Amino acid sequence: MAGYEYVSPEQLAGFDKYKTNLVSKSYVAKDVPEHLVFVPVPPKCCDDRPYDFIITFCNYNNENVYTSPFLYSNYDNENVHTSPVLVNSECFVSQQYSALDTNPLSLYVMHPFWNTIVKSFIYLFTTILGKKKQVFPAWLAPNLITFSGFMLVVFNFLLLTYFDPDFYASAPGHRHVPDWVWIVVGILNFVAYTLDGVDGKQARRTNSSTPLGELFDHGLDSWSCVYFVVTVYSIFGRGPTGVSVFVLYLLLWVVLFSFILSHWEKYNTGVLFLPWGYDISQVTISFVYIVTAVVGVEAWYEPFLFNFLYRDLFTAMIIGKELHVEACCALCVTLPMSLLNFYRSYKSNTLKHSSVYEVMVPFFSPCLLFTLSTVWVLRSPSDILEIHPRIFYFMVGTAFANITCQLIVCQMSSTRCPTLNWLLLPLFLVVAAVNVGAVASHLESLLLYALTAAFTLAHIHYGVQVFYHVSEAAEQPFSDLSLFIEETKLRLTRNGREECRPVTFGKCCK
Repeated sequence: MAGYEYVSPEQLAGFDKYKTNLVSKSYVAKDVPEHLVFVPVPPKCCDDRPYDFIITFCNYNNENVYTSPFLYSNYDNENVHTSPVLVNSECFVSQQYSALDTNPLSLYVMHPFWNTIVKSFIYLFTTILGKKKQVFPAWLAPNLITFSGFMLVVFNFLLLTYFDPDFYASAPGHRHVPDWVWIVVGILNFVAYTLDGVDGKQARRTNSSTPLGELFDHGLDSWSCVYFVVTVYSIFGRGPTGVSVFVLYLLLWVVLFSFILSHWEKYNTGVLFLPWGYDISQVTISFVYIVTAVVGVEAWYEPFLFNFLYRDLFTAMIIGKELHVEACCALCVTLPMSLLNFYRSYKSNTLKHSSVYEVMVPFFSPCLLFTLSTVWVLRSPSDILEIHPRIFYFMVGTAFANITCQLIVCQMSSTRCPTLNWLLLPLFLVVAAVNVGAVASHLESLLLYALTAAFTLAHIHYGVQVFYHVSEAAEQPFSDLSLFIEETKLRLTRNGREECRPVTFGKCCK
């Protein structure tokens, strides 16, 4: 691991685009309205300029980030107005995040719900603190919200691992998962989904959107894919009324490829087209968990329509995870939609890569990972997938997350995606040894556990190193990056009256 280049100099240079032009003009604040987002220069940088600050305002309902020393909007999503403000410093503001979400469920149901959650949180803290005009708590950083949601997903995975380690708990004749577990898993799954939607709004509210936040969010999402799929599998299991572990393995790969397809689009077009199926699947899955607690897993044994079992519906739901039309599967809809978006970018001459080879490079490592893991499953002397399905899924999902994170770094820094991921080398050696019969059946399980542990540690180490190097490239010292945003007070003059307002620290250029 020593000397390994986690982030190339070209990639670090690519993150320079997230720095804004320096502001060094002076204006006078007039008629500044209530409920503003104030981002001052840290006092430790500018002790000789106590009134030195830049006011940056965002519409947190909008997917795009609007940051300017001349813009503001209130928390209730009113129109963005212009007003001269006092500016006499050199500061960084947020990067542009280009994403397109056209899902009706997301636009008309979930986003209004998340906005209500954000504002309700404001009112909750104002009630507790006894300050009617207290803004959203500054210590609640977007990255903390993101990480909290991810840990809830991991907790669900571990909870069902304890009660259903081999996916037999839902089968007839086996001890079932307690009903209270399904209730907990259902609630936490929806809370995690809500936190995943709220983190971006909090980032725009507090003007703390950064390339690090985008990396953190999408990186954890790529790892969450395996947790979501494997956790849902426990509802039906692999008994006579369930789904075989090999079918679930193939369904997992449908989800993984559907996820990376969106980032492949952004790698080539510069725009992240958000899939419809994520919101639909998360709401549906949370509901199914609660229903399972009420009616029991036995209810899924019976056919529901024309002798179709609920396991068939489960299979359709997984295959249709990235649906634009619920009746069609991901391979029939998501792929054509991605190709259509790619074609539109090609016609508008906005593609980032001209050759077919460069366009397809991001798929080389995932395809090789699929090939190697499938060969291992089919050639295993001990039938490794039947013995340790949960560990095998986790190993594949972790390696895939590392591959996806490399792609995310490349598309954010506008650099070339590496052809192969180095984690594939030890996997290749293990699969080759298994294929030629050099591994005894009793040692194969040890190899799987060792490989899974190595992949997990390597992926976490990679994430920490990328976070460190990118933070330095963005001139945000790693030691200053905390999951909590420090709160202070800024004294300013508004309409001839001095007021102290709670604010969040911005970053000052050296």
